[in-house]
Amino acid sequence: MKQVGGFCRRFIRRAETFDLALRILDAGHLIEQFSDIEYRHDPPAGGRMTAVAHRLDMRNHLSLLNRLVPDPLRRRISEDWIQRYTALATADGHRGAAMQGLAEADRWAVSEDLFNAKPVQPQTIETVFQFKTQTEQVARWTAQNRVRRVCIADYGRNIFATYCACIASKLDVVAIAENADGFRGLRYRDIPVEPDATALAGAEGVILSNLNRARVSQRMAQLRHCFDGPILEFGQPLLMSDGSPAREDEAFERPLAGLLPTVPSRAMSA
Repeated sequence: MKQVGGFCRRFIRRAETFDLALRILDAGHLIEQFSDIEYRHDPPAGGRMTAVAHRLDMRNHLSLLNRLVPDPLRRRISEDWIQRYTALATADGHRGAAMQGLAEADRWAVSEDLFNAKPVQPQTIETVFQFKTQTEQVARWTAQNRVRRVCIADYGRNIFATYCACIASKLDVVAIAENADGFRGLRYRDIPVEPDATALAGAEGVILSNLNRARVSQRMAQLRHCFDGPILEFGQPLLMSDGSPAREDEAFERPLAGLLPTVPSRAMSA
């Protein structure tokens, strides 16, 4: 903890463990999950439903990206997270709080974050976001199932890695399946975001981008209820799985931009 500077003192309740984990991994340490040890705490009253929680979600996650994730990836993921956290806040009636968090993140970026940025190494990016890993898995799954038209399930924090993997395999992403009310009517990189019943209608296969192990089983059951085609589920993210280190092969010797397909930036959907 001393080596990486401990928790970021500006972060309260949101993104503090994510921020710390990135720096621990970048320092060459492993993060392991022990199923025989359980620590629980009660969330604040209202949980994610509060205006404060939505403001901190937006502000702290964007600050994390500004300080630790290199361009051009930082800009791409920032676009996605702004739309995601705005949608979640809007659904709870707290869009204004999310916009306040965005304004605070912008002020932090100008005054401090971008000037004191210490981007993590490419292997840390791969360990957490799994661009190369997802690209390989999608390529194998595509060849095995001979699909072309796919749906990405869930507009999660790591949707960009899944989207890039689909582009690399030349898949046609027909929709993003997301049932949360706040996402209805949005578009993700010109792809419609729709509830399962609509999103899955034109798909030959589904790729579940969600890496949250507490949610994957439930989400798979929901998808299977209305879709009987092939579904790709990714393994546990290395950030909080078995602690296996990222592979240090030739991919990490290339610039980060070389790991990503060329994806144009896009204006945010309202």
